[in-house]
Amino acid sequence: MQEKLRLLEQAIDERGLSGAKDRIMALVRPAIALVPELADEEGIPLGSTKLWGLPHVPSGFEWPIHEGMMLGFLGQVNLAELKSCYDLGLPNNGLLSFWFHQGLDEIEGPACGRVYRFPDAELTLLAWPDTDDERYDMSWILCQGDTPWKANLIAFPSLPYGCYHDNVYREFLNLSADERDAYIDLQLQLDGVFNLPRDDYQLGGYPHRCQFDPQKYTYLSVNRIAESDFDEKDSEAMKTMLNFARNLRLLAQFDANNDNVADQSEASIYFFYPEAKLAQHEFKNPYICWDFES
Repeated sequence: MQEKLRLLEQAIDERGLSGAKDRIMALVRPAIALVPELADEEGIPLGSTKLWGLPHVPSGFEWPIHEGMMLGFLGQVNLAELKSCYDLGLPNNGLLSFWFHQGLDEIEGPACGRVYRFPDAELTLLAWPDTDDERYDMSWILCQGDTPWKANLIAFPSLPYGCYHDNVYREFLNLSADERDAYIDLQLQLDGVFNLPRDDYQLGGYPHRCQFDPQKYTYLSVNRIAESDFDEKDSEAMKTMLNFARNLRLLAQFDANNDNVADQSEASIYFFYPEAKLAQHEFKNPYICWDFES
């Protein structure tokens, strides 16, 4: 990571951002990219880091169901493999398993996500549920298919994405108009700087490739506030929102479309937690944000 931090500082200088380098570097958070590689289910050892396909679970575990919606499996992360790549402050062992359903609509069934931590031992491959069971909505499972992908891990320094008007870290960057353009150019080039072939899947760091700030949007969603009803000129409302949003930490971000996993996605799924809760390794009840147009 030290070499990548040096490369980041060099890239900052090359884009004329030396005057803002201290402010930019102060915001760096470590992240790990999950780089997909097409695989067969039988070629992925039980308990390995993987994306999509069938989950590895303890005996007796059943597909999660929430308010009549059967959640789809997004991926799993072997925490020992993660630790050997970079220490993100997560547990040293076990498996984190990520699940999601897009929801029916905001009233009948909003988006739902779950994270489970399983022990390393005695895992088995969970079979597909009975798709003829009419008791449950299975749209998310059925539309994603069963293609499995191995995931290679690459650690890199992550920065707040872009300088949009609603970015909750914008005031910390405090960039001029020219510096904002240079900062956006910097971020567009970072995949090449760090040799990241993709940016659709990530653990830790900051959320990326979003049309809106997903941390701010999560606050609005949790409090059921329409974006058009949120008054950014109300200083108390802004303070409350910023305190909530900046306290969120990204555990994971997933491409929302398995069929296009080899291409750029048009949607991302974010799993957020309050900083203290994530530090205590409490993975129940994540805040879920779904960006349709990232």
